Amino acid sequence: MKYRYATINDLPAITKCIASTQYYGPIDASTLDGHVLLAETDDQVVACMWIMRCGRHCYLDMLSVIPEYQHSGVGVKLLVVALRDLRNKGVEYVRASIHKDNKEALRIAEAMGGAIHGDYKIAFRKLGD
Repeated sequence: MKYRYATINDLPAITKCIASTQYYGPIDASTLDGHVLLAETDDQVVACMWIMRCGRHCYLDMLSVIPEYQHSGVGVKLLVVALRDLRNKGVEYVRASIHKDNKEALRIAEAMGGAIHGDYKIAFRKLGD
């Protein structure tokens, strides 16, 4: 498995990955370069996640894994790669919104040290601890 940040050329593969997970909203191509982390194998994008940094804070969004790779650990590994990279770049706090019915994502967030808060299920984690 290879992990890298997306470029504008990855838009079709990212769109396909997200659409395969039942998300049908628009994707803003201007936010791709350096802000989407990909997991790929055999030149196929199998998972992606938006990473939006603002100083020492970061927001993670739209972690998507294509159906054939769900429950394989690739989503967790993508998060691990992202958190390591963010820590190396000086990010101290990470936040992600998770739908309250997405039990798998909530389980992963808690297992990785995230604290779940509120009805909207916001997961927070301080890096470096």
